[in-house]
Amino acid sequence: MNRILLFALILSASLQAQVDTLMPAQDNTLYESASGNLSNGAGPFFFSGVTNQGQLRRGLIHFDLQGLALPMGGVIDSVQVKLWCDKNSSVVDLSLHRADQLWGEGSSATSTQHGKGTAATNGDATWTDAIFGATVPAPWNNPGGDFSISASATTTVAANNASYTWSSAQLTSDVQDMMANPSTNFGWLIKADDESTAGSAKRFNTKENNNSGAAHAPMLIVYSSVNFGNEEITTTDFEIYPNPGRDQIHIQFERWTEGEIELLDLTGKILSTTAINDLRMILPASDLPSGIYLLRIRERNGQMSSKRWMKH
Repeated sequence: MNRILLFALILSASLQAQVDTLMPAQDNTLYESASGNLSNGAGPFFFSGVTNQGQLRRGLIHFDLQGLALPMGGVIDSVQVKLWCDKNSSVVDLSLHRADQLWGEGSSATSTQHGKGTAATNGDATWTDAIFGATVPAPWNNPGGDFSISASATTTVAANNASYTWSSAQLTSDVQDMMANPSTNFGWLIKADDESTAGSAKRFNTKENNNSGAAHAPMLIVYSSVNFGNEEITTTDFEIYPNPGRDQIHIQFERWTEGEIELLDLTGKILSTTAINDLRMILPASDLPSGIYLLRIRERNGQMSSKRWMKH
């Protein structure tokens, strides 16, 4: 028992959990309509599902991940998207799909009949345009939004005035990739899995909705862990050079090691895996953007070691 307690204390001292909560940078609704030019960029609600009249509604949400500052060596363990459902009339499965195009949020805002939308303003996302413009709009490639066909996460929405959570390994992978490649962060489109059944539309609070405060606002919750004190974990003797470097990472082992070398960014995403086949290894790095990376040695016996490397 004492040994178990000691191990638990050592483990808790070596790892430090971190939880970050982000509010949306943008949220909006795509309203299927005859004109295709309805929106609700600054309105209090966004919608997803099918109206009683059979018109589609798809939500959009985007979080600025540049506001997420992971400590040195931090890795994203899991993420959650939480939304507050203000109005609901049936049970429906709603999925988050990663958006494939930059979209906008203008100043349009409904005061009544929120589910019908209102006239789009410059910068709004609409059913036909990712960014609506009176003179030079930026249309979607596909009306109704450009997004990944595969769902990143799915949740069943069944009750009014309740919070719902989307989480999955794919959603975590989305955030890791968005952190590593900010130019591809367009957020997610929220749609009903079944868009053939009328009367399934759901109403969710937007960031502009002040009726219930921040507790009911949309949020992205990121769970991460870091080595305590930003220390490197080292059980395998190896050196990396030059550090900082530019086009190549040289790795010199002090002893023969069976296993793999993993190259990770600071979100914890594995960028490459290379089998160890010599005491001296060279990894290409010319395609990597400038920044800090983690080299992790994963031995066949289960031991792992890591060291940081910086690219100019």
